[in-house]
Amino acid sequence: MDTSAPMPRRNGLAYFLAVFIPYAGRLGAGFGFLILVYIIGILAAVAIPAYHDYTVKARVSAAVIGSLPARMALGNYYQSNQKIPESLDSAGIPSQLADGTQLSLDPKEMVLTVSTKQGELIFTPTADAQGRIIWGCKNGAGLKPTQLPPSCRNTENQ
Repeated sequence: MDTSAPMPRRNGLAYFLAVFIPYAGRLGAGFGFLILVYIIGILAAVAIPAYHDYTVKARVSAAVIGSLPARMALGNYYQSNQKIPESLDSAGIPSQLADGTQLSLDPKEMVLTVSTKQGELIFTPTADAQGRIIWGCKNGAGLKPTQLPPSCRNTENQ
C-alpha cells in the first residue's frame, strides 16, 4: 500500500448534492430526498399564490391606466355641463376598452365600474376645493384588496 498516493478528488456536483441528501445510514438518502420534496412543496405553496396575486395586480394596473381617458372625459363632462352624464355614450365614452375591459357608469353618483377578467374596480369621484374631480378606487367583486395596484391603495387617485 502506497501511503504517499494522493486522495482522490470529489466531483463538484457531489458537494452540491450532499447539501440536499445527507448521509445518515441506510435511510439517509431516502430521508434526505423526502426533506428535499418537503422544502420544494413549501416553496411552491408560498410562491404560486404570490405569483398569481402579482399577475392579477399587473393586469389590474393595466386596467387602471386604460380607464384613465374615460375618467378624465367624465370629469370634463361634469365640469363643463355641471351634471352627471346619463350614460357613457352621452359623454362620448366607449363602454369597452381596446383590451376587452368593460366600463359601466352609475348615473346617480357618477361611479365608474371597470370590469376585467380578474374582477371589478370601482372608481368613485370626489371634488376638491378647486372643483376638480379626484377619483378614488377600490376593489369590487372578484378582487381582493391585496390585488389592487399601489395607486388604488391611496385614498385619492387621478
